[in-house]
Amino acid sequence: MKTYSLFFFMLLLSLFTFSCSTTSKNISSNSQEIAPAKAKTNPEVVYFIYKNGEYTEASLDRKVEPLGGDKAFFTTAYSSMKYPPNAREKGVQGTVWITLVVNELGILEEAILKQGIGSGCDEEALRCIKMAAKRGFEPPMKDGKPVKVKFDIPTKFSLG
Repeated sequence: MKTYSLFFFMLLLSLFTFSCSTTSKNISSNSQEIAPAKAKTNPEVVYFIYKNGEYTEASLDRKVEPLGGDKAFFTTAYSSMKYPPNAREKGVQGTVWITLVVNELGILEEAILKQGIGSGCDEEALRCIKMAAKRGFEPPMKDGKPVKVKFDIPTKFSLG
């Protein structure tokens, strides 16, 4: 029996104040079992601070960190992820890029599709990110003050 696997790699981990690695979720065609997969290291995320009506690239004193911790954020995202049946049938794989906007209060203001792969993967990635972000974030800081930022994260869909 053919086994399908879903690898949901989120580089959001590199947003946090310490270096982390991602986890992936494997889903077989007969079950919804979640199995850990090999971890990978992530490159640095580029942040853009909102100031005077525009976004400017900048480094932060405190990067975006989910309330409840990384584990809770990713457990929520991974446990709700489902490979879209249409994408599975068509063999669609690839990376969905999402732009997140987190405000000065640490609230996710927007999750916008930046680049998609279609067949339901774009919607599924957005749904899972929004669900995981409901707890909120530690407000990002620049020069000792909370700031509104935007940054891009990828979610990878892969059939194994």
